[in-house]
Amino acid sequence: MQDEPVTTLTRLGPVEYVDWGQGPVVLIVHGSPGGYDHAVAMSRFLVEAGFRALAVARPGYQGTPLTDETSSFDQQAQVLVALLDALDIEKVGLFAWSGGGPVAYRFAVGFRERTNALVVFAGISHALPCDTPLVNKLVSRTVVGNALMNAVVDYAPEVIVSGTLASVGELSKERSRQQVAEIMADPQKLDFVLAVARAASERGDRKLGTENDYAAFETFASLDLDSITTPTLLVHGTVDTEVPIGHSHLAADQIEDSELLLLEQGTHLALYIHEDSREAQAYVVDFFRAHATSTIS
Repeated sequence: MQDEPVTTLTRLGPVEYVDWGQGPVVLIVHGSPGGYDHAVAMSRFLVEAGFRALAVARPGYQGTPLTDETSSFDQQAQVLVALLDALDIEKVGLFAWSGGGPVAYRFAVGFRERTNALVVFAGISHALPCDTPLVNKLVSRTVVGNALMNAVVDYAPEVIVSGTLASVGELSKERSRQQVAEIMADPQKLDFVLAVARAASERGDRKLGTENDYAAFETFASLDLDSITTPTLLVHGTVDTEVPIGHSHLAADQIEDSELLLLEQGTHLALYIHEDSREAQAYVVDFFRAHATSTIS
């Protein structure tokens, strides 16, 4: 299984994804904006730990079309189930980040028999305004902005790292400088930040998905979190400004017997770049392993 996208025609339409790794299956639900490449970056530590990851592009992203029948959180959960059926996979671990949270939560509510464990990192759990700053819009939603982003990723990665940290967490200047230095000295952390930056475009084949997500985030009422019975681990950085920590506190309060792992002074990328990120990733790996079951029907 290679780190290359493929498309499978399911009963609900085509779905593009990367199927990589060997072992118990974990279904990866990316954030907003995102895509299969975003999900691949999310799942690398799981694949390295002996899991098989399905890094799916949600409807409206890349090669997975958005229709009136695939736009809601529940409908997107159904698309994921349709993919599992097409691949003859009975049960999975479920791993979501940020804007993928609502779809993952609704998957766990509606398809508990298909879910052996749920891990949500900085996931949205209630309505969230999506007021993108003008400068971010210029970078993520225009041809020139996208080209500039790619050029800076290639030739001035420290600028990307510094700018990303400033936009995803409330860090002191000293703490921010320290973390930039740590990331620049750590190839794995640097690769993750740059991969996320490359996948941050809100135009082209990510435009419809991003717009659909943002509209849904601002208006939904409830995810019925108290109906979730799947073993659940919630992870969140304490100074996350993209999805405030209250989202995971709410989920922890409503999902019975859930666990909440907090990363102090952690940003929206904390599970991947925090000073304790490797320990946190190991905790996620152990959580999935503890609840892994047979995955092939």
